[in-house]
Amino acid sequence: MKTKGYARLIALMMAFLMLSLAFSVTATASLSKDASITLNIRDTQTGVPVPDMSFRLFFVATAYETADGIDFKLVPPYGEAGVDLKNLQDSSLPIHLAYFAASRSLEFAEKSTDKNGVVVFDKLTPGLYLIVPSQAAEDRCSVSPFVVSVPEYDRESKQWIYDVSASPKINGDINGEGKDTYISVVKKWETDGEIPESITVVLLRDFREYAKIQLNEDNDWYYRWDGLSKNYVWNVVESIVPDGYTVSYETSSNTVTIINRDTEEGTTEPGTGPGIEPGTEPGEGTTRPSDGGEDDDGKDDLADTGQLNWPVPVLATAGLLLFSIGWAVLNLGKKEG
Repeated sequence: MKTKGYARLIALMMAFLMLSLAFSVTATASLSKDASITLNIRDTQTGVPVPDMSFRLFFVATAYETADGIDFKLVPPYGEAGVDLKNLQDSSLPIHLAYFAASRSLEFAEKSTDKNGVVVFDKLTPGLYLIVPSQAAEDRCSVSPFVVSVPEYDRESKQWIYDVSASPKINGDINGEGKDTYISVVKKWETDGEIPESITVVLLRDFREYAKIQLNEDNDWYYRWDGLSKNYVWNVVESIVPDGYTVSYETSSNTVTIINRDTEEGTTEPGTGPGIEPGTEPGEGTTRPSDGGEDDDGKDDLADTGQLNWPVPVLATAGLLLFSIGWAVLNLGKKEG
């Protein structure tokens, strides 16, 4: 009798385990459908296509389907960038990520526009990506790094679109009136804990490192660069985000405020992105970088970081079946007793 009792107990435990696993996989299933992105590159002022302009693509986060929409999970080493993915429309987010990727010499894919100013990336995996113009492209015209995501939600059809298009702003002439300009930076802490003695801020010229300065209590966490040529695009980023903090930026006129928030106070932990619900705009698009090689199934030869959707129905069915068997065994034991 004890042997039958142990068998019934084990059967019930296995049933509950499989059922729990099935529901947990369903809650965070990664998206495995092929996607594509098309970049249409035209001069914003003239409308003329920009050919032979190369872009670098960095895979930043994996997209996961949830009951509420889509979440993103940063892939290594982007979890160390100290970013919070709550607001994908933040214009400073791609600049910070671009500096992080360049400073770490992270892997990227590169493709160039054709004579019509079009470049297409296909057979892609859904996720969040950073697109940065190459050095040669930046020398030709002004274009900012930007992040894009896939799928994209179509409000009219109420469907997720896996083939998306993006048209970043391209300016052939960025010369402004006057000889020079300035940019100032202010550091703000939002935490009740101890803060570092100093942080390093990098001045970017055309999104590449130009100068550095340390901010601390001695300079009241403030600095200003004067005499900057208007022939360039100027930005500032925090070099290394302190452990336990995330970074965000607020820009007003020529002043940039860098805000470090405690990750334990109302921010998303690195590695987890925002839920994108139907009816919201998740971004401009996305793509997954490729080195040009393909594996046997014709897809880009890059390592997959997420799970597939096929285990979801299988595990759910198996869990329900085992639960039913366990319940039947338990009731049969009661009748025999």
